[in-house]
Amino acid sequence: MPTEQNNKSNKISISSSNKEVLHSGAVHTFSANDLQFKLEGLTFIFSFIDDGGKQRIEGSTSSDKQLNIKLFNFTNPLGTGLIKPKRIGSYKHRELFIAFTVYALNKKSTKLFNYTFFVGDEIDD
Repeated sequence: MPTEQNNKSNKISISSSNKEVLHSGAVHTFSANDLQFKLEGLTFIFSFIDDGGKQRIEGSTSSDKQLNIKLFNFTNPLGTGLIKPKRIGSYKHRELFIAFTVYALNKKSTKLFNYTFFVGDEIDD
């Protein structure tokens, strides 16, 4: 039977298709509006917008350290997200990817945001 030890050297490493999982989790938004992640100087802002149209994603940058991602009409209680991880930049000279799924009870509800940040191959920034 495995035992739990208070030893930080027992770190679990997770990977998928030769991409290392940097961080993964689930978070509820406080309101239906936005969600912000900060990763060592990089900022990712996810905005939830309902305009009555089709589901779509639009991205823009405010600077070389901030990515703004607008998620339009992500209001499905069964979940809406990316079909496969999307490259969103670089982190410590490695490719940076994200995969996510958004769950919402209705247009005005808080969102449940499941996410995984992956790092891939080394690159020249």
